[in-house]
Amino acid sequence: MLVLASVLGGPIGMGGYVFSINYLGISYTTMLSAIYPALGALLSFVFLKERLQKRQVIGLLAAVTGMGLLGFTLTECVEINLLAGGISIFVCIFGWTLEIVICAYAMKEEQIDSQCAYAIRQLFSSAMQFVFLTALLRFAFLKVYPVRALPIIAVAGLAGMVSYMSYYYAISKMGASKSMALNITYAAWGIVFEAIIFHNIPSTLQIACGIMIVIGALTAACDRKD
Repeated sequence: MLVLASVLGGPIGMGGYVFSINYLGISYTTMLSAIYPALGALLSFVFLKERLQKRQVIGLLAAVTGMGLLGFTLTECVEINLLAGGISIFVCIFGWTLEIVICAYAMKEEQIDSQCAYAIRQLFSSAMQFVFLTALLRFAFLKVYPVRALPIIAVAGLAGMVSYMSYYYAISKMGASKSMALNITYAAWGIVFEAIIFHNIPSTLQIACGIMIVIGALTAACDRKD
């Protein structure tokens, strides 16, 4: 099951995400992809029997709504291909959702340690992505990524490794739907880092949407007893 999840989340889900960035732009892709926890919560309810309180459902809906509103406030100077972008983001959302639900089931039923599950996921995901990308790019990696960009890509890969290790640990402790609800706050953090690194100061509406996302996600993720 973890091998299947690694293929769904890696070459399929992340592949759809990257292609969507190409066709729709960064902001639209980030906001639309953040819808996947809503689908994940539904699948977790159906297959994993996870129960969410009404307050948590409202929090999740608020977070997703904030994502949507935030998406409309952002603009990208790219030529949008709605058909190709729509297909790509659809593949991304379903790939990521099925990955997390399957991983949560595997770690719950088989009592697999989160770090072991993460190692299996990354091993097979990386292998499959290497095969797919090599065939797709025809070994032209340096044409796509100039040598001077490789250190930056390496740092991004290290950040992704730490992020995913933490994500899988959260899934093993809190379940799929709650972990996904917290995970979608990456869109709000994107505003913060964009302001720091690129000096793009967000508008008041964007800040309000970011706060809405964080509060809604935390409400969905946290149990009243905790």
